[in-house]
Amino acid sequence: MTGDLNHDGLPDLAVLYTIEGQNGSNNYIQYLAVFVQTKKGLVHVSHRSVGGKNWRELAIRSISDGVINLDTTDYGEKDPSCCPTIKGSTGFILSGRILKEKKKKSQA
Repeated sequence: MTGDLNHDGLPDLAVLYTIEGQNGSNNYIQYLAVFVQTKKGLVHVSHRSVGGKNWRELAIRSISDGVINLDTTDYGEKDPSCCPTIKGSTGFILSGRILKEKKKKSQA
């Protein structure tokens, strides 16, 4: 997803990616990475784990006002590992070279 993350008027890039387990494991972790636009092109500035199996699942919805907006699906108390059910949202901002979670909302 593209949008201005560092308030310089240039389109930056946010990438949500998943690394799946190996050697028969069905675990996975989701990461969010940010690349900012420079005179030389896009440069990686930050990444962090943001979800995964038995944690939450995410999907990028948009970038607006410097915030990466994501839809979340969290695990309820009785949800099996395959199937989180609690819909919500969260946002991440780029603070220097650090991605910080800004908000988290769950929909009951």
